[in-house]
Amino acid sequence: MAKPAIKVYVQHHGNMMCDYRWLLVNAEWLVSKSNPNPPSTWGPCPTHTVVVDHPDGRLFFDTTCPRDWQQRWTNAAALNWFPYEDVTP
Repeated sequence: MAKPAIKVYVQHHGNMMCDYRWLLVNAEWLVSKSNPNPPSTWGPCPTHTVVVDHPDGRLFFDTTCPRDWQQRWTNAAALNWFPYEDVTP
């Protein structure tokens, strides 16, 4: 008997902007005594929701930002470290 199909759906919800050192572990990029000012790359960090449709049920994985992010993050440090500038409805 064939195994039931598992389907995965990914939805892109826009991009936060950030220093890629926040996302990737690379010893050359980390700040240290011998390398106090490593080069930095600033760019988009996509936000997604993922739904896994499994025979036993659905799994919802959310990495996006809340719809009211501008109100929630008014005084948050996240606006400086991870501004959510590339947003689509």
